[in-house]
Amino acid sequence: MRRALVVLVVGSILLTGSPSMAQSPADLTQVFDQYLAAVKAGDFRRVLAVYRTPVREQVLADYASPQAQAEFLEALKEMAPDAYEAPTVAPSSGQAVLLRVMGKKHVPPEIQKQQNLPPVVQMAMVIEFAQEGGQWKMGPPAFAAAPPAEAKEPRRPRDLVMGTRADYRDGASTELGGPVIRAERQASGTVYVIRVLDEEVAAFVPARLVRPTFGPGKILVLRGATHKQDPQKFWAEQAKLHE
Repeated sequence: MRRALVVLVVGSILLTGSPSMAQSPADLTQVFDQYLAAVKAGDFRRVLAVYRTPVREQVLADYASPQAQAEFLEALKEMAPDAYEAPTVAPSSGQAVLLRVMGKKHVPPEIQKQQNLPPVVQMAMVIEFAQEGGQWKMGPPAFAAAPPAEAKEPRRPRDLVMGTRADYRDGASTELGGPVIRAERQASGTVYVIRVLDEEVAAFVPARLVRPTFGPGKILVLRGATHKQDPQKFWAEQAKLHE
């Protein structure tokens, strides 16, 4: 079964390096192009070569066997854009820099039918970079719908009334993540308001998934489903902290 096309994994991660050293987007797109070529070729070692050290070490720990590495590469292929444009560079948290691009993805016919999507979708993408040994290294790409150009305030959920699981889309294949801004305990779980790029998303985490370590300032990574009416609401089926 294919994974959902839309994958959101965004967090504020302190890296090493100097934002002033990124003179142009070309410094970073060269690395991103190497990453995309390695993903397309299914070359695990080449993918690792462009990752920054903490990401590389985590991937090696999580995907030690050849089978796990093959599954990892297949997931990356599902998320990788077929093309991108409009690259820009902006400062990020600490000493990191962000490469922002507009990615284009061809949608398979079966996904078009399941999610009512056009043949090609455009999605804002963000990749966090840092210098290691005089070379730019990247973290995993982050995906999210771009906020409307006319919006003066970040998009937020209408309220924290989360409803029931039936109010959310079928399946649980969308990933979402980001730093927790605030949390509200409710009768059957906890609502975590998460910053995702320039937006806020209210994510309901059932009590069985809540951990004492979840809280403001932590980066929460979730898998679940979006609300049928309010795209700023999310129902988690899996929850963990970003390592």
